[in-house]
Amino acid sequence: MEEYIKTLLEQVRCKKAHALIEGEIRGHMEEQMEANLAEGMPEEEAVRAAVNDMGDAVEVGIALDRVHRPEMAWDMVILVAVISIIAIALHVLPDKNIKGAGRFALFTVVGFVMMLVVYRIDYSFMAKLILGYLGDCRFIGGSGFSDGMVPDVACSHILIYLMVSYGIAAGLTICGILILLSIKVFKISVKQKNQLGMMMGCGCGMAFASNILFNIFGNTGLFLSTATFLPFFSSGGCNIVVSYILVGIIMSVYRYKNVFPKHFKLEHADS
Repeated sequence: MEEYIKTLLEQVRCKKAHALIEGEIRGHMEEQMEANLAEGMPEEEAVRAAVNDMGDAVEVGIALDRVHRPEMAWDMVILVAVISIIAIALHVLPDKNIKGAGRFALFTVVGFVMMLVVYRIDYSFMAKLILGYLGDCRFIGGSGFSDGMVPDVACSHILIYLMVSYGIAAGLTICGILILLSIKVFKISVKQKNQLGMMMGCGCGMAFASNILFNIFGNTGLFLSTATFLPFFSSGGCNIVVSYILVGIIMSVYRYKNVFPKHFKLEHADS
């Protein structure tokens, strides 16, 4: 049995998936072996029969390699790219130029690159570090810059500014796109087999949804206007970058959806 599992795992290139695959294969073989023993087979013959029932180790391993490999959330990348282009365009159009538009475009590009970098990182590793980093950035309720550097209209009230400048339809379109992004984040999260991935994904989704809703309600007068942030559109370098990092985390969760088991031990970062 051990030799079979070893040969099978050698065909799977993603080593992070080995624990999940080994657990599934070993469990299936042990169940079959117990069934064989219950039928009166000698133990050695029961093990051999269970192994034979699994099929050729190389072929099974190649098939599992196609299933348990990292995946790219291309629809998420395309959606965020569209949002980024729209956000930059609305900030830098010649007749509607917002103060600090060049800085906004720079941080948007930096954020998009950071998103792609974070996507490549194992989210279980990020789980050990993420709270400390995000805590410093004040994603909820702060611009990340002093009031003198980022005008309030370009941060807390960016939505109402865009509606006045480009029309209500433009504002509604922006809201619709951001709500669509939040829905996609939650859909990815709730489908995760791994509980850590589901929790991290839902946490990112809550961060997006709360900021989007509070900003919309504050700009439309449904809530008392407070310091809020509209992801991807409000000015404020730290918050812009964090918006993209959160998407990167979601993409990392999606990337490893068929790699990690439902439960696994999260070791300390210094171990």
